[in-house]
Amino acid sequence: MFNEGLNGEKFALVIGIETYLDSGMNPVRHAEADAEGFTEAVRLHGFEAKNIQLLLSSAATKAVILSAMLCLLTREFNEQLKLYRL
Repeated sequence: MFNEGLNGEKFALVIGIETYLDSGMNPVRHAEADAEGFTEAVRLHGFEAKNIQLLLSSAATKAVILSAMLCLLTREFNEQLKLYRL
């Protein structure tokens, strides 16, 4: 999830989950490494480290993800919200 604030600041929420608590969900190989690589890529494209939130596997609970999304969405943003799923 990305957004750009009215002052041009860029924000990103990057999530990589390899193993889910729900045993019915198949593991996703390399999801954490992909998320870490994607985090580095957005940093190289002008996102400041302080504006990038990376959540990996066990830290990426539903509550934490929803809280991070709410925080991201409630800032003073323009209409350009972009959602990407890797």
